[in-house]
Amino acid sequence: MKYGEASKAVFNAVKKGMSNQDILALLPSSKPETVIEKARLYRKKLGLPNAKSCPRGPSIKLPNSTYERMKQEAEARGVEPYDLVRSLLAALVAQNKISDLLDKKGDCNA
Repeated sequence: MKYGEASKAVFNAVKKGMSNQDILALLPSSKPETVIEKARLYRKKLGLPNAKSCPRGPSIKLPNSTYERMKQEAEARGVEPYDLVRSLLAALVAQNKISDLLDKKGDCNA
């Protein structure tokens, strides 16, 4: 997605009251820190309160190796590991990609 299109998508999502994580799920190819900063600026421009992270839901236990990899990826993007995992899962669900990642047996072991 081109920058102008992504910027417009962020603006429209902010106007709809979407959370940062939901906006990130809409724009999986965009840099998370850029999307979040754009959303913050649009909220300020529109006089809306700045969004904090979504309330944390159920915990998911990850293998240490998976967590460490997610931690590295999150640090590279300037976000918290939990928020990166949540954004990835939200994007998978929003784009109906879960079954694409599972094998024919439905094995989802990391």
